[in-house]
Amino acid sequence: MKSIILPLFFLVFSVLPTISLADLDSASDEALQNTQKFLVNKEEREIFKGTDPSLKKIDKDLEKLVGDKGQKEEVYKATAKILEDLARETGGDPEKMLQIMEQAQKDPKAFYLKHLSKENKKAIRGIAEDIDKINVDSTKP
Repeated sequence: MKSIILPLFFLVFSVLPTISLADLDSASDEALQNTQKFLVNKEEREIFKGTDPSLKKIDKDLEKLVGDKGQKEEVYKATAKILEDLARETGGDPEKMLQIMEQAQKDPKAFYLKHLSKENKKAIRGIAEDIDKINVDSTKP
C-alpha cells in the first residue's frame, strides 16, 4: 500500500494547480464550489480535458496509476475534499494554498501527516489498498 500512496499524492497535487486555484480568494466560496464540482463531475472534466492538454495528460497518468475501475473517480473526490480542507486552513488565501501544494509535491509524506484530516487520510489509504488489491489480482494467472 505505501508504494502507491506517494505516486497517488503526486498526481493529486499536480491536478490542483492546473485548475486555477489562484482564482480563489478569501471572500469567494463560489470558486471553491466550482472547483470541487469540476473535480467530482466527470462530464465537466471531459470538457476541460478537451481544452487543456495538461489536464488530459494528468487524467491519463492518473488512470494508468489507479486503473479505470472507479478508483480514478475516488481520487478526484478525495482531491475535492482535500481542496476544501486547504481552503479552510488558509482562509481561502490562494498564495498560501499554492505554497502548501508546492511543498506537497516536494514532500507528499509531510503534507499527508500535517495537512490531511483523519477522514481524508482514511480515504487515501482506502484508495491505495483498493489499488494494491487490483494490482495483486491482475498478476495472478
